[in-house]
Amino acid sequence: MNDSSKLPQVNGASQLVRPSYSPGLMLQDDDLRQAVDYTRDLSRLLFKNLFGRGVICGFDVTIEAGPCHGQVVIQPGVAIDGNGDPVELRDPQRIDLGTDTPAEMWITIRRRDIHCLKRDLACAADDDDTAMVTTRIRDGYEIRLMRTSPNMACSCIPKDGPTQATSQQARAPQADPCYRPHHAGECSCGCGAGSDDVVLARLNSNAQNTFVVDFSVRRFIRPALIVDPRRPPAQ
Repeated sequence: MNDSSKLPQVNGASQLVRPSYSPGLMLQDDDLRQAVDYTRDLSRLLFKNLFGRGVICGFDVTIEAGPCHGQVVIQPGVAIDGNGDPVELRDPQRIDLGTDTPAEMWITIRRRDIHCLKRDLACAADDDDTAMVTTRIRDGYEIRLMRTSPNMACSCIPKDGPTQATSQQARAPQADPCYRPHHAGECSCGCGAGSDDVVLARLNSNAQNTFVVDFSVRRFIRPALIVDPRRPPAQ
């Protein structure tokens, strides 16, 4: 077939780049780093578009008795931040509420890098014989109490303001405006690009000067399981 009979086409490139190794090739640090970057960039691309961004599971928040206004207790959980990176909390954490606390507070979590396992450089510069670098980066987290919701954070805040809720309630995500872009197939929906914080809950002070936990502002993104269409119906 003559090439002139082909319909027009457009070629391009993705942001994903993976290294290509060959026998005899002298590898540099950026060649090895690219292998790690490709895997991480691929995971980010899939996570933030396939699952969305927000809380996957856990992260229950309660208020327990303690000094002053008590303590905020955050249970273990897993979330995906605005970059598509996982944020994991393995053990319960407590935060003391002081006396100078606002009537409204937001609880957020964000991912942070922890650099560890230092090692001497084999070929340090002449003027720096004791140069050391970290050889491992452990995923960490940072839980914050904030006076206002962080800008572009992963959350579900209704236009008319969050509703009061004392416990997690089952909701139909398809009917919630927060989830409509995801069900409409929009890419990277639900959060601003590059957002670091994931909203876990909102604290409201009531007439008794105690805090009530409001979960209506958080974005819950756990994938739903479906029934095998060939599975016989339950008797």
